[in-house]
Formats: sequence, C-alpha cells, structure tokens
Amino acid sequence: MAALSPRQAARKMRELKARLDRNVRQAVLDTVKDAVQTAVKHSQGRYTLAQLAKMGHPYAVRHLFALQGGGAPFGGKVINYQSGTFAASWTWSAPVRDSAGFIRAKVWNRAPYASFLESGTVLMWARPINAIVAAEVRPRFERRMRKALDQTFASI
Repeated sequence: MAALSPRQAARKMRELKARLDRNVRQAVLDTVKDAVQTAVKHSQGRYTLAQLAKMGHPYAVRHLFALQGGGAPFGGKVINYQSGTFAASWTWSAPVRDSAGFIRAKVWNRAPYASFLESGTVLMWARPINAIVAAEVRPRFERRMRKALDQTFASI
C-alpha cells in the first residue's frame, strides 16, 4: 500500500469513523428491536388470571419462602398474559450518541403497573423481566457488535 498524505489519511479516518458509526448504530437498532420482541415473548405467559387464582396466586409474597430453593413458579421468566396491555406496551428509543460518545438506545414498558411487576410489591414478588430480557439478548448483541467491527475494518 502506498503511503498516504496527511490529508488522505485524515479523509480515510473520517470514512472509517462514519462506517463504524453506521455499523454500530445498526447493531444497536437491531438489538433494540430484538429486545422488544424478546420482552413481548416473555410477556405472553399462558396462564389467565382465573387459572392463577385457582393455583392460589403463585406470585403472591406469601409463597416466596416456600419457593426458596425450589425456584420461581413457571421459571419466573414469564409475565402471564391477562388483558394484553403489558405485552403491547413495550417500546424503544432510536439509537443516539450520549454525552460520553456511546451509541445507546432504550427499551421499556409503558404499562402503568410495569414497575410493580419488575420490582414487586408488598403483596407480589418481583419478576425482573428487564434483567431476563437483557441476559437473553446480550449474546446476540455481542455477536452483532463483533460483526459491525469486522465489517468496518474488513477493508483496512
């Protein structure tokens, strides 16, 4: 490869930075959409309120001590589908660069009771769906980021 002039090197670096930014933004966008799909999947448990009532409301705090060592009912990874509001309330923000220079996006649930499901209440134990979704999506995000970096630097 021929030596580059300072002007050519600067132009190449700007091109590389633009390509990296584009590829990382796409990886973040794909991951955010993946996270929403994963959250919706975990928000569509098969038990109705009537069925849960017949089971003695297994998510009630009174059952928490009995669960220790035995795990959460239904694996604790699913929010059971009632009205559909919770599953339909997942949303996301577009990727943006923050003040530290990182490209970030956010996924959250707009249902008015989402924080109660996430954190629990005095009557209901927590079902940390955000952490469950993050743990499931993280490996796919890492693969997308590796691919973004490989695509960016493939031409060097």
